[in-house]
Amino acid sequence: MTIGPTGNGPRKPDLVLKSVRRQVEQLDEACRAVDRDPAGLGRTILWTWTETIVESVDQFDELVAPYESLGFDQFVLHHPSQSGPYRGDDRVFERIAERHVLG
Repeated sequence: MTIGPTGNGPRKPDLVLKSVRRQVEQLDEACRAVDRDPAGLGRTILWTWTETIVESVDQFDELVAPYESLGFDQFVLHHPSQSGPYRGDDRVFERIAERHVLG
C-alpha cells in the first residue's frame, strides 16, 4: 500500500506516479532478494492528490492505467462529497464503482 511521495511537497499526478514507480522498483528488488515473486503481492494506492479532480469514468480509467501496468489492483479514492481536490460528482463516483467494483 502506498500514497506515493511522502512529505509536504506537491502531490501532482505525475509526481505521484514517478514516486510510485520508484517504490515498485524497490519492492520488486526486496522481493527478489528473498526469492519471492513480487507479482503475488496485492498492491493498493490511496490517492491523495492536491490538484486532480476526477470528473469522469474515462478520466479515472486514464489515471489508473499506469498503476494497473505496475500491478496495482486496488485504488482508494476519497468520497467526492468533500471540498478541494477531493470534491466531485457523486454520480461519477458511483459509475466508477459500477465499472470497476461491480464489473
